[in-house]
Amino acid sequence: MELWRDGTRGKVGLMTDWQTILLTALVTTVGTGLVTYLGYRLTVRRDSEVERLRHATFLAVRVSAVLDPFVMSCVEVVADRGYRDQQGELCPDSVPPTLELPQDVDWRSIDPLLMDRVLSLPNEIASAEKTISFVAEVQSGPPDHEEWFEERRFAWAGLGLLALDIARDLRDRYELPQRDYSRYDPRDALEAAFRKEDEMRMTGAENAKRIVKKFKAKKAGTTG
Repeated sequence: MELWRDGTRGKVGLMTDWQTILLTALVTTVGTGLVTYLGYRLTVRRDSEVERLRHATFLAVRVSAVLDPFVMSCVEVVADRGYRDQQGELCPDSVPPTLELPQDVDWRSIDPLLMDRVLSLPNEIASAEKTISFVAEVQSGPPDHEEWFEERRFAWAGLGLLALDIARDLRDRYELPQRDYSRYDPRDALEAAFRKEDEMRMTGAENAKRIVKKFKAKKAGTTG
């Protein structure tokens, strides 16, 4: 009886050893496969990030190269005081810049906030041009077209500053060298023009409020 039991226990022990071996092999195989898969996924992700950064850097180079001359053209418009034609009417001596963003870039590769700022710039330009046209048609007139020139300087100074900031931030974000403005910094001219026109607007608004206030007071006194 004991021999039978001993033999049974031997068989059970032998089966347990084989089960342990098979389980160990299975765990090892699954573990190796999992590690290999995770390593593959990490490699793919790393390669994808490298590729995305490459596209983003290329975009930053292309866009900043377009914005730089745009900024300088804005400075020309801001500095434009016009010239007199044969009839003595003041005419612009500069042509406003156009902005054509590159099409051969992957916009999804860059920071979303930067992408929004870049892609919003054409809309800002269109809005400014509509305002300038409105002033020309409704508020300004010959021979000096003073209000039109003022609105023109104010609008293009603001647009130039927007473009200048975007180009700077693109270069900074993607570790590109900044444009060398040591000899001449367009920001100085753009900010000076923007502040001057903005102060004139604020002064004009305050004067308008005073006129309205006096008119209401005079009207109230007359009515009383």
